[in-house]
Amino acid sequence: MSMPATPPAVEFASDINPLLAEAFLDEAPAHASRFSEAVSRLGSDDASLDDLVLAQHAAHSLKGSSNITGVVVIAEFTHRVEDVLDWLADNGELPPADLCH
Repeated sequence: MSMPATPPAVEFASDINPLLAEAFLDEAPAHASRFSEAVSRLGSDDASLDDLVLAQHAAHSLKGSSNITGVVVIAEFTHRVEDVLDWLADNGELPPADLCH
Protein backbone atom coordinates (compact mmCIF):
# COMPACT_ATOMS: atom_id res chain seq x y z
CA MET A 1 0.00 0.00 0.00
CA SER A 2 1.49 3.33 -0.99
CA MET A 3 1.28 6.47 1.09
CA PRO A 4 -0.38 9.56 -0.36
CA ALA A 5 2.01 12.21 -1.69
CA THR A 6 0.76 14.68 0.89
CA PRO A 7 -0.86 13.70 4.16
CA PRO A 8 -4.56 14.49 4.52
CA ALA A 9 -5.28 17.83 6.11
CA VAL A 10 -6.43 17.91 9.70
CA GLU A 11 -9.28 20.40 9.77
CA PHE A 12 -12.20 21.19 12.03
CA ALA A 13 -15.76 21.17 10.73
CA SER A 14 -16.58 24.53 9.20
CA ASP A 15 -19.41 25.20 11.68
CA ILE A 16 -17.51 24.17 14.82
CA ASN A 17 -17.92 26.23 17.96
CA PRO A 18 -14.49 27.79 18.68
CA LEU A 19 -14.72 26.63 22.31
CA LEU A 20 -15.06 23.01 21.16
CA ALA A 21 -12.05 23.41 18.88
CA GLU A 22 -10.06 24.88 21.76
CA ALA A 23 -11.10 22.03 24.07
CA PHE A 24 -10.07 19.49 21.44
CA LEU A 25 -6.65 21.14 21.04
CA ASP A 26 -6.22 21.11 24.82
CA GLU A 27 -7.32 17.49 25.38
CA ALA A 28 -6.27 15.58 22.26
CA PRO A 29 -2.52 15.59 23.04
CA ALA A 30 -3.18 13.95 26.42
CA HIS A 31 -5.37 11.26 24.83
CA ALA A 32 -2.75 10.68 22.13
CA SER A 33 -0.01 10.44 24.74
CA ARG A 34 -1.97 7.89 26.80
CA PHE A 35 -2.63 5.89 23.65
CA SER A 36 1.04 5.96 22.64
CA GLU A 37 2.19 4.91 26.10
CA ALA A 38 -0.28 2.02 26.24
CA VAL A 39 0.68 0.80 22.76
CA SER A 40 4.37 1.00 23.69
CA ARG A 41 3.70 -1.18 26.72
CA LEU A 42 1.72 -3.59 24.52
CA GLY A 43 4.87 -4.04 22.46
CA SER A 44 6.95 -4.94 25.51
CA ASP A 45 7.53 -8.19 27.36
CA ASP A 46 5.42 -6.83 30.24
CA ALA A 47 2.27 -6.28 28.14
CA SER A 48 -1.05 -6.94 29.80
CA LEU A 49 -4.74 -6.81 28.98
CA ASP A 50 -4.86 -3.70 31.20
CA ASP A 51 -2.63 -1.96 28.63
CA LEU A 52 -5.04 -3.06 25.91
CA VAL A 53 -7.95 -1.54 27.83
CA LEU A 54 -6.04 1.71 28.34
CA ALA A 55 -5.29 1.88 24.60
CA GLN A 56 -8.98 1.20 23.86
CA HIS A 57 -10.12 4.02 26.14
CA ALA A 58 -7.63 6.51 24.70
CA ALA A 59 -8.56 5.60 21.12
CA HIS A 60 -12.25 5.87 22.01
CA SER A 61 -11.73 9.31 23.56
CA LEU A 62 -9.81 10.54 20.52
CA LYS A 63 -12.46 9.13 18.20
CA GLY A 64 -15.28 10.80 20.10
CA SER A 65 -13.69 14.21 20.37
CA SER A 66 -12.61 14.06 16.72
CA ASN A 67 -16.14 13.20 15.63
CA ILE A 68 -17.62 16.00 17.70
CA THR A 69 -15.27 18.57 16.22
CA GLY A 70 -15.38 17.18 12.68
CA VAL A 71 -11.70 16.22 12.51
CA VAL A 72 -12.48 13.42 10.09
CA VAL A 73 -8.92 12.16 9.50
CA ILE A 74 -8.35 11.40 13.18
CA ALA A 75 -11.91 10.13 13.72
CA GLU A 76 -11.62 7.60 10.88
CA PHE A 77 -8.17 6.41 11.95
CA THR A 78 -9.08 5.98 15.60
CA HIS A 79 -12.33 4.24 14.65
CA ARG A 80 -10.35 1.56 12.82
CA VAL A 81 -7.80 1.28 15.63
CA GLU A 82 -10.59 0.93 18.16
CA ASP A 83 -12.16 -1.86 16.06
CA VAL A 84 -8.88 -3.82 16.18
CA LEU A 85 -8.44 -3.23 19.90
CA ASP A 86 -12.06 -4.24 20.56
CA TRP A 87 -11.57 -7.50 18.66
CA LEU A 88 -8.41 -8.26 20.61
CA ALA A 89 -10.11 -7.51 23.93
CA ASP A 90 -13.20 -9.55 23.04
CA ASN A 91 -10.91 -12.50 22.31
CA GLY A 92 -8.66 -11.97 25.34
CA GLU A 93 -5.62 -11.56 23.10
CA LEU A 94 -2.74 -9.15 23.08
CA PRO A 95 -1.55 -7.78 19.74
CA PRO A 96 1.63 -9.18 18.24
CA ALA A 97 4.57 -7.09 19.51
CA ASP A 98 5.54 -6.16 15.94
CA LEU A 99 2.18 -4.42 15.52
CA CYS A 100 3.03 -2.08 18.40
CA HIS A 101 6.36 -0.75 17.13
